[in-house]
Amino acid sequence: RKKQKGRKAAQLAPFPEVAVHHELTGAERQCPHCAAEMREIGATATSREPVRIPEHVEVHVHYQHAYECRQCSNQLDHSVIKKAIVPKPFIPNSFASPSILTQTMIEKYRKKVPAYRQIKDWGDLGLELTRQQITNWHIRACDYGLGNLYELMHQTLLKQTVVHADETSYRVLESEKVNTYFWVFASGRAEDEQIILYEHADSRATEVPKNFLNGYTHYLQTDGYQVYDKLDQVTRVACLSHIRRKFFEAMGKQGNTQSGAKKGVTYCDRMFKMERPWRLLTPDQRYQKRQSQLKSTMSDFFTWCESVHALPQSKFGRAIDYALSQREAMENVLLDGRLELSNNRVERAVKELVIGRKNWLFSTSFKGARSSGIILSVMRSAEANGLDCRKYLEYLFTELPNLSVPGDSKALQDYLPWSSQVRAICAR
Repeated sequence: RKKQKGRKAAQLAPFPEVAVHHELTGAERQCPHCAAEMREIGATATSREPVRIPEHVEVHVHYQHAYECRQCSNQLDHSVIKKAIVPKPFIPNSFASPSILTQTMIEKYRKKVPAYRQIKDWGDLGLELTRQQITNWHIRACDYGLGNLYELMHQTLLKQTVVHADETSYRVLESEKVNTYFWVFASGRAEDEQIILYEHADSRATEVPKNFLNGYTHYLQTDGYQVYDKLDQVTRVACLSHIRRKFFEAMGKQGNTQSGAKKGVTYCDRMFKMERPWRLLTPDQRYQKRQSQLKSTMSDFFTWCESVHALPQSKFGRAIDYALSQREAMENVLLDGRLELSNNRVERAVKELVIGRKNWLFSTSFKGARSSGIILSVMRSAEANGLDCRKYLEYLFTELPNLSVPGDSKALQDYLPWSSQVRAICAR
């Protein structure tokens, strides 16, 4: 394939340039013919290369300047002194400056580097930290400010029309159970405020989503886990990707193209293919397309499922049973153009946690698990709203402790990841 011209230059354009000059000195400037000194006639840029500057730690010493009015001090019986305002630290009496605290979170929740491995890197920079320090910082950060933002995002999510949900297991050493769970909830694609929340709970029972979604009465898109059907107040929407996966697994490793399972996969692929060009349409336009085209194809698919006679305990039989059990919820996707055919939006968010879980393995305490959920929620929601996650976290850790009323819900609205104030400062 022909290379695109100027691609490398475009990639390097955002970075500052440092000139590196290669000159002749002393005897090197002598003419090879007559030995006279040669004069410089110009320089040509021959190449551009990116150079990584290793990280370093520096100490910022904050000096508070004081000012005295000599005239008033001479006339009154006391000194008139005014001092400059010094920003309050996010976590007092600690090394957790906004940049250091942010970096520990970026390392753990984006790069998936657990605290015990981070301390080696910090040690290489000359800053001796402990795993417990980093863990405690994260817990305190959620107690001091991020937890309040999480609650506001939760309240906003409950006002939205489309919510996606999924859950995954998570180990907490403090728990008496083998597994606890993270329940993940995400905004629909059409929502103006993009929210991804990781709610930790010690159970996979109905009570968790029921309590979390208390008061929510709109669309909830999920897989076929039965607890979601017990949420009477919501309109559940199924996931076509899960239905397709059951048929795909029934095809076997050889991928038998003549099998009934292959026909199920083909039906699902046909519906996804129909849907693909409609992503750019408005919800109303997408609704009309689904009514005129997708509805009949989906009906044909489920009619075919009903006509199939398969062994109930075979993979193909279970795929048929699963598809039919999801029919009503799957057909709900036809009710609103803001809905999606799959639940992949929230499954991608779950995958983010699963990858991290493979690296840091567990949380020691429920507090630690809760803080992991809150930090992941803030970071993933920031990215979903087009923010530079590092800028956003540093901004929060600088500004939140200096609010006139810390924790004030009205003031915190300006610090949510979709606010115009935040976007102006922290956009990617």
